Amino acid sequence: MSTRYGRAKLSRPVNVSAAKLIHKTALPSLDFKSKFVPDWRLYYGQRNRLITIKRWRANSLVSLGWLLGFYARLAIKLCGPFYRGYRKMVIRVYLEALRDASREREGLNPNFMPGQKF
Repeated sequence: MSTRYGRAKLSRPVNVSAAKLIHKTALPSLDFKSKFVPDWRLYYGQRNRLITIKRWRANSLVSLGWLLGFYARLAIKLCGPFYRGYRKMVIRVYLEALRDASREREGLNPNFMPGQKF
């Protein structure tokens, strides 16, 4: 089945805007007010974002432009103090997320498991 938003393999996406999701764990890697703390969720968030863009893109050139812009901003941020001490790990996370998303490899990655220390 084809939609104007891309190929739907099983069904059209559903947005439930009234849904509430409660995470009982802190997201230290997403708290931009403090120092960066590496977390396994960084990989899964980025990989899933890239898979979603790949599957539901309306225009390949727009998606490619977004991807290039995203990684350019990441490169600039890597030069600053935010990722100090974790630059190699962050590069590895984002490159592995890009590789797995391009292959549409979903599920757990043994290199990024819940509770794993970096």
